[in-house]
Amino acid sequence: MSDNANNKNEELGALWKRESKNGNTKYLAGTMKLNVNGQEETVKVVVFSNDKRGNEKAPDYRVYKQREMAQATTQGDDDIL
Repeated sequence: MSDNANNKNEELGALWKRESKNGNTKYLAGTMKLNVNGQEETVKVVVFSNDKRGNEKAPDYRVYKQREMAQATTQGDDDIL
């Protein structure tokens, strides 16, 4: 089903493979379309592998809303977000 015209599911967004500047972390980055109070909103997201899985019921990946770069820099976060 690689042809989007034949896909009966509604697309919610798109993700791209990324790697941190230091090369230590691989992740996905992209956008998701959300319906918020009847309005469609596009939200930037990042997806990381859950390396702290305590058991088999824990999720394999976690999805986060991407922070603005200026905010991430002022808070001392690394170069991923």
